[in-house]
Formats: sequence, structure tokens, C-alpha cells
Amino acid sequence: MKATTTVSILKYNRDRFIELDDAVVTEVSLSIVVNDTKIAEILCTPLDIRELVTGFLFSEKRIDGAEEIGAIELDTEKWTVSVETETKTCTWVVPQHVRLITPGDLSSGNPESVTHTPGDSTGKSKIFISAADMHAIGKQVHSRSKIFKKTGGAHSAAVCNGKDMKFFREDIGRHNALDKIIGRCLLDHINTHDKTIVTSGRISSAVVEKVVHAGFPVLVSRSAPTDRAVQLSEKYGITMIGFARGCDFNVYSNAWRVRE
Repeated sequence: MKATTTVSILKYNRDRFIELDDAVVTEVSLSIVVNDTKIAEILCTPLDIRELVTGFLFSEKRIDGAEEIGAIELDTEKWTVSVETETKTCTWVVPQHVRLITPGDLSSGNPESVTHTPGDSTGKSKIFISAADMHAIGKQVHSRSKIFKKTGGAHSAAVCNGKDMKFFREDIGRHNALDKIIGRCLLDHINTHDKTIVTSGRISSAVVEKVVHAGFPVLVSRSAPTDRAVQLSEKYGITMIGFARGCDFNVYSNAWRVRE
């Protein structure tokens, strides 16, 4: 299935209606089944599903690494992904962007509860990022946001080493895009403690939790953070940069990593 779909629309432009075809982002409802138990439904684009599921299970603390996944099988007719993992007892934090399946089909929990404390390798990572790096990253994100350019309906995420972009993903949800990036890092055994993670979406405390748990010391967004996200970033040693657009950006926490 493709990332975009063509639909017929009626466009009003310059005092008249025009019938034309337009591209919209493709959306599927993905059911995640872990060890024969359905745990969540995610609205997502139909691409990079293995990365998405791996990153999702790691972000929600169902697994500690990709090696704990025995098998992933995707049924594209029912849009169900079946995952076999090692049994793991963990604290379950209900994310805001998914529907958790529980007995009685009820959702509960606090999505802002950070349950992971990063090691010194994350909070005290001595990597630095410059204004030139930020400008280069912004240009690369813009050039690679193909689904967004075509539809206006996608978020993006990327992993960078200085001004070098390692890989880039898009999805209809900002959390999904981040999970795809995190999943790729796990599958490729990429060291995150010296990398920058980039997102197009608003930085909430739930986003910071993903970044902390995945071990990235620098978080960059073209959008705004919440107050709790700023507090958590400061507490856990994450350098948070928001409103990164063109040559301009705001540094909200741990500014010692940012250089001219």
C-alpha cells in the first residue's frame, strides 16, 4: 500500500469551484497483538511497520531491545501485526496517541509519568550542536518531507550526527514517526547517546519520555514544547531546542551543548 491516496475534491479558488484530484495521506488502523494478546490500536501510515512496532514496544517498555522480539508477522488484509516477545514484567504507561486494550476495553494510566532514569551516558553526554548544524538539519528535513509536501498531512522524525542525517521517517502521527526512528536505531544497533533526534511535532512530556528512554541527549523540533516537557528535559539532562525554522531556534534546556 502506498503512503498517499488520490481523491476527487471540489476546490474553491478565486471566486469559483474547480473539480480536481488531490493527494491525501493513507491511514490504516493497525492492531498490535503481542504474545496472542491484543494490546493496542494505532492509526498510522502503512509504511515501516516493523520499525514502528519495535519502537512502540520499546517506548512503552514492553521490551528492552529488538533482540527480545522473536517474530513479527503483518496481515495487510486485517492490518494486524502479531509479535512474539519474551515475557516481561513492566510499568505500563498509557500513551496519549493510542487506544490501549484492557479488560473491559477501558483505558487508564498517566501518560506523563516518566518511569525511566537515563544513565550518565545520556544526561551527561558531551556532544555539541552548532547553529550551522541546525541550519543543515532543517534543510535536509525540508527536502526529505515528501509525504508532507504532497499532502500536508504528515509528521516527520530523523536521527542526526551533527549535520549528517542518518535516516528519516514520516507518519500521520508525531509519536509514530518517533517510534519508527527509535525502532530503526534498535534494529540497526545504533548508538543514540551521541545523536540528535528531530521531530516536526509539538514536544509534550510524553515525547520527552520517549527521547529519555531511547537515550538521545539532544531533541530538536520545529514546533513548541509544553512547560512539563521543558521541566523534564532539564531534569534528565536533555538539550531541548524548539521553533527550529531556517536559521532561528529557541534553546529551552541544557543550553551548554549548543554553540554558535
